[in-house]
Amino acid sequence: TVAALYEALDRRELSVFAVIDHAAGAAAVDMTLSPSTLIIFGSPRGGTPLMQADPLMGAELPLRALVFDRDGQTVLAMTGMDFLARNYNLENRTSVIKAVSELINSIANEATSL
Repeated sequence: TVAALYEALDRRELSVFAVIDHAAGAAAVDMTLSPSTLIIFGSPRGGTPLMQADPLMGAELPLRALVFDRDGQTVLAMTGMDFLARNYNLENRTSVIKAVSELINSIANEATSL
């Protein structure tokens, strides 16, 4: 799923800004954690209008995708734009919200259609 996610991001020419391996972090302090990888990605073209509408969006951007194991199943989790739109002052950015929402959904669908 992580490899498929990278491919989906690459096809859309989105930048991967950071990758955090939570399981490796746990191992570094002698603890165990099932595989869990956080990928931080995005594009200033999509994020900037959202931060112009509400600078607090800078706490949510770039976008993040978490790939983890839940009871033997691989799960991909991303915060949806509907949640963000409800919690931030984004009323005047409906076209950007819709575009980013469609982008998130298409990435998730592509990365999980194994």
